[in-house]
Amino acid sequence: MVTVRFPRLPGAPRRLLIVVPVLLLLLAGATGLLDSMVDAVVTPMSPTQARAELHRIQLEAGLAYVSVRALGRLVAVASSTTVNANVGAVVNGGASLEVGNVMQPFEQLLDGFGDVLMVSLISVTIQLVLVDVLDAFALQWVLPVGLGVLAIAMLIGAPRGGPLRRLSHALVAGAVLAKLLLPVGVQGTESLSNRFLHDRATQSATVLNQTRVDLVSALPSFEEEPGRSWYNPARVTDRVSALSPDRLASSLGKITDSVERAVEASLTWMAVFVLETVLFPLTIAGLSIWLFRITVRHASRAT
Repeated sequence: MVTVRFPRLPGAPRRLLIVVPVLLLLLAGATGLLDSMVDAVVTPMSPTQARAELHRIQLEAGLAYVSVRALGRLVAVASSTTVNANVGAVVNGGASLEVGNVMQPFEQLLDGFGDVLMVSLISVTIQLVLVDVLDAFALQWVLPVGLGVLAIAMLIGAPRGGPLRRLSHALVAGAVLAKLLLPVGVQGTESLSNRFLHDRATQSATVLNQTRVDLVSALPSFEEEPGRSWYNPARVTDRVSALSPDRLASSLGKITDSVERAVEASLTWMAVFVLETVLFPLTIAGLSIWLFRITVRHASRAT
């Protein structure tokens, strides 16, 4: 076994030998060289790539918000529709098809979906702002300050675990965490989303878009021939035919089936956006903060 022994130096030169690399690292951080090297080698994606991915998620949430609100408007119109048909010969006392009774729960679900999408948009927008702020200040400002405090603590011989050294460790570890947190979080969220959520989101969007078409075609209506005068008796017979018991029952069945499929798709899509824009980022951030605290604690004990 080969043992390497460093010569024993007096206190001040020995501390200076340790401080010099810290000062060089401080200089690299202040000039932006360290930031560029970390972006090129260490982080899973550059700030530009992180912004592009967040913009993609933001665009998807915005398009989903518009689609859900448009569907909600259609459902609101359908919910206010009540069709009455007097079919006393078939059903004693007549029959009534109240579309609103079928559509009202779905309308409330769509309102909640819109609120979820708004939270998702706010969460993604906050992440976009944090990417710019942390990329601009973490390694170019916070890290040099932390290294400067650490160099001063070493030069003056500040005790281990003292407030000056704890401050320097917190600043250095916080700068590294701030630099890596969002790239790692965005990359992790993207990987999890592509693995578990992408297909479900696509299927849910397709079902909800088809629901709009199905609802329009399922609502009871009659076709008006062009050029027919308002007093033409055929107008009355067409309306009676459109509101016949068989056609009303068929419309109600189509509306019910469409709403059942749309409810399941809405719940799935809501879960996708909550996971992709809120839960996954918060989970990764929580794990990173936990690692940050452990790192600071061990660094305080070691130096």
